[in-house]
Amino acid sequence: MTLSDITKKIFNPNFYALLLLLPAIEACSYFSFIFPNLNRVFFPAAVLAVLLLSLKNLRYGVYAAILELLIGSKGHLLSFDLMGESVSIRMAIWLILLVVWSKMALLSFREKDASRRSVFLKKEILSRGYLKNFLLLFIFIAWGGINGFWRNAFNDAFLDFNAWMYFALIFPLYEAIFNKNLYPSDDDGPFWPIWRICAVGISWLAIKTYAFLFIFSHLPSDGRPLHDFLAHQMYYWIRSTGVGEITNMPSGFVRVFLQSHFFLLPALYVLLLMSGRYWGEIYKNKKMMAFVIASISIVSSLVTISFSRSFWVGTIAALPLFAYISLKKFDPKRLAISCAFLLIGTIFGLAMIAGTVKFPYPKASADFDLTEALSDRAKKTSNEAAAASRYALLPELWKVVSDNAILGAGFGKTVSYRTQDPRALENNPDGLYTTYAFEWGWLDIWLKIGALGLFSYFFLLWLIFKDALDKETFLSDAFAITLVIIFFTNIFTPYANHPLGIGLLLVLAAAASWKRSPVLALKRQLCYPLVYYFCLR
Repeated sequence: MTLSDITKKIFNPNFYALLLLLPAIEACSYFSFIFPNLNRVFFPAAVLAVLLLSLKNLRYGVYAAILELLIGSKGHLLSFDLMGESVSIRMAIWLILLVVWSKMALLSFREKDASRRSVFLKKEILSRGYLKNFLLLFIFIAWGGINGFWRNAFNDAFLDFNAWMYFALIFPLYEAIFNKNLYPSDDDGPFWPIWRICAVGISWLAIKTYAFLFIFSHLPSDGRPLHDFLAHQMYYWIRSTGVGEITNMPSGFVRVFLQSHFFLLPALYVLLLMSGRYWGEIYKNKKMMAFVIASISIVSSLVTISFSRSFWVGTIAALPLFAYISLKKFDPKRLAISCAFLLIGTIFGLAMIAGTVKFPYPKASADFDLTEALSDRAKKTSNEAAAASRYALLPELWKVVSDNAILGAGFGKTVSYRTQDPRALENNPDGLYTTYAFEWGWLDIWLKIGALGLFSYFFLLWLIFKDALDKETFLSDAFAITLVIIFFTNIFTPYANHPLGIGLLLVLAAAASWKRSPVLALKRQLCYPLVYYFCLR
């Protein structure tokens, strides 16, 4: 398949229809925040739409869940107050998918034609999508829940365990992917719509991020009604819905950080691998050359705008694997070409950022040197509030982990430490802060489900990583790189135990196992006989 064929499949009419739908969804969220009564209309309408789509075909509901992850960050783009508790659109979609899938699975018991039954009623599903490995991990997650509800405060344990419940979407997701009755026989399979949705989500992230960057760089709170309205209402909408964070950096730069920016990191490597793999076609097609450079420029600029050191670490940590893949599967020339695209894209991306912030009308409020701002952000790891708080937490967290190393302390286990974070100081003037949610992602997982649970998670990641590298497509190589990104990013910022990372992992597991060769599966088992025997038998 040529690169032109790929772009035609991705950027079809469905892509543009979805991209036009997203501003309407964001507008519903924004006006629901300004006029709360509208939420009584928009939230039920969104829930009903997802329910009807899921009942029509389960895969449509799965697509809605993936799109929500890409644009929703913390999942509260739309939410509804139910008896004093906030029910987010992410929770509603999660519940809808599980209910619809359960109904479908139960009714399929009566199907006389075995081929039309749920895939979870077929023995072969146990060898698909690393399901055995996920089930092993689920045992430790269940133990963390039991341990947490028994030993820790109920409310803390529930809220901590809540994010891990997103793993339950493995059942409707795998049904939608591995059940051939759910997609047309003339279709290319279940993944092209998913890749198209990813492209839509990333495109909208770019539009939204640059809109926020422009607005908050040009419309400060200065006493004028329109400026105050935009600067204050939009800021509090972003913060209250958890869409992201807008921060005035000491350098004068306006940081726009959306949690969903995490998906940009694998997108960047997909583009770089694509530039090497299809260089011959790109070289001959000026439009394709412009498309690749523009895409890399936009994605790299968004990673820069996020000003997330964790994202920078994850991106840099994946570079050696990217170089290894390029040298092994292509040649040094292709690696040099990809690096040249990255360099050109980074330069253009920085120019895009500067042009947006310095645009003369209306008068820009930000005054900064971008290079100095980036350098300052990279170097300040001790005296900057968030970084200082993270390092203050580390020894206290490590002590509690050491005391509960094997079996863990369960979900909801809290740790107290001294913080300099202004947001925490608002409610804790003495600086002593107690929480069950920690920035050190892998230590958080270790504390909650123990060393055995942590090992089962690592083993799952390793198996997916191995199978992805064994395949010959540039997308499977991108899957392996994405796992490296997840691993290193999660050291400093929790994503492996957050719906954003969990959802991405579930899709990667299904995609990496799609049409997997039995020989490769046997090779994997022979390479790790002891682990396979004790953990998966």
